[in-house]
Amino acid sequence: MKPKVKVSAQLFCFHHAGGSSNYFTKWKRFLHASIEVIPIGLPGRQERFQEPLITDFSAAMEGMTGIVVPRVRESFALVGHSMGALLAFELARTLEQLGRPPCALFVSSCRAPGRSGENGSRKSQMTDSALIQEIRAMNGTPESLLLNSELMKLILPIIKADFAVCDSYKFHPQPFSSFPIFAFGGLDDPDVNQEDIAAWGHLTSGGFQFRMFEGDHFFIHKECQLRQICSTIMNKFQS
Repeated sequence: MKPKVKVSAQLFCFHHAGGSSNYFTKWKRFLHASIEVIPIGLPGRQERFQEPLITDFSAAMEGMTGIVVPRVRESFALVGHSMGALLAFELARTLEQLGRPPCALFVSSCRAPGRSGENGSRKSQMTDSALIQEIRAMNGTPESLLLNSELMKLILPIIKADFAVCDSYKFHPQPFSSFPIFAFGGLDDPDVNQEDIAAWGHLTSGGFQFRMFEGDHFFIHKECQLRQICSTIMNKFQS
């Protein structure tokens, strides 16, 4: 029997629109056992299925803050994909204001806050058919699921609620954050381009790195890409 590895760092994880906390389960395979992976899920899915959906960014932030703040230890970082990147960023700023800044923020497939057009599409207002086409273009949902009308009746309200959270987000400029930011994007992402990813560097004085990968909005579904991101996370904790 292998001895239990002592946890020395925490990684709080925030999912994309329509996602859930189990999105980050496989990340544990590519991170050292000393890093505790803590997925944070919004209401209305998985273990929070009985809770009502949230459609406002401020309400989502209030809920996330109440969950994360009591749990943070000395060494922790935040990671978010797409919608989750916005939540992780704003929570990182809140924690910094509380005197508990993360050692790093990792974001992927998300336009840097403050970039023009961040709320231009108003995806939460799309018709069901247009929304399904939008989801299909992002290439993060199996076609078999998109063609299953019964399942989509259950999933579309969740996706619309999450897009409403994104649509209600308002960026409020503040002094540069002190924590470093690592930003990742897909070269073929139809929504977020390289300039959008690079713009995250304008939000911090603590150091910035960005990298573009082959793939689209869900490029991190590829194991080889995910391994590289997890390697970056581990290197930061060890530095």
